Amino acid sequence: MYVFMRATVPLVALQPDGTLIRAWGAGLFKRPHGIAIGEDDSVICIDDEGQRVVIFDRHGNLTRTIQGNDQSAVTGYTPGFPYTVRTAAPPFCYPTGAAADRSGDGIWVTDGYGNARVHRFDGGGSLLDSWGDPGSEPGQFVIPHGICVDEQGQLLVSDRENERVQIMDEHGRSKSAWVGVNCPNNVVRAPNGEYLVAELGRVAQGMGSTFKVVPDALRARITRRDAGGRVLGEWMAPDPMGTGLWFAPHGIAVDSHGDIYVGEVVRAFGQGHAPADLPSLHKFERLRG
Repeated sequence: MYVFMRATVPLVALQPDGTLIRAWGAGLFKRPHGIAIGEDDSVICIDDEGQRVVIFDRHGNLTRTIQGNDQSAVTGYTPGFPYTVRTAAPPFCYPTGAAADRSGDGIWVTDGYGNARVHRFDGGGSLLDSWGDPGSEPGQFVIPHGICVDEQGQLLVSDRENERVQIMDEHGRSKSAWVGVNCPNNVVRAPNGEYLVAELGRVAQGMGSTFKVVPDALRARITRRDAGGRVLGEWMAPDPMGTGLWFAPHGIAVDSHGDIYVGEVVRAFGQGHAPADLPSLHKFERLRG
């Protein structure tokens, strides 16, 4: 298991029981964000404030970097305010997530916080394609946060502020959408064919001095869904203002055995208003089926 975190040493490889194998990456990142594992076991890391993708082999050796320029002046983005994005732009403007192309050659990147695009790069890091615009119509995004490639090669894009997961083909054409999703951060496909979605909710709202708690807003949760997006089950905190199960579920992964890992970000929305005893990484028993 590989974990990417906002720490002095941001990358660790762990045994399934949490035993440390190796750690690396000190001083390499401005702000760690998303992580994905390539078909060749490469470790793909998103540095959102660094405007880049950094890729290592499984042993922690740097293999390549895809560097972009801060496109805020083009998109109009004001950090922390996603609706200030007026237009789409080239890579990057605070990218958020990544997924490996199932062909084994290239990656997909959601350019989400300050842009409204999905980019596709080849194995050498050259840009092949980009698509998406700000908005709520099919093919538009407000914070495309995470991306998943399923067995059919479809892309499942977590369109967070539109509260949906968009299902798209590899050319960015919209096929369908799962709606009524509580601000999805990431989607992952499990070995049994189900999908798991990390949903941020809206109980914690605002940044800094504007932070507030809205108890009746959409709740943070993890949902199990079928291929059509139908909810098969959910895990939700019993008290959204207490020390319940979730504060800000952010990253989610399922290993080859079906064990589920959920990463939370303690400095989310309210600049550190998470409970003091919040665990940042959860592991759950494997899915059956």
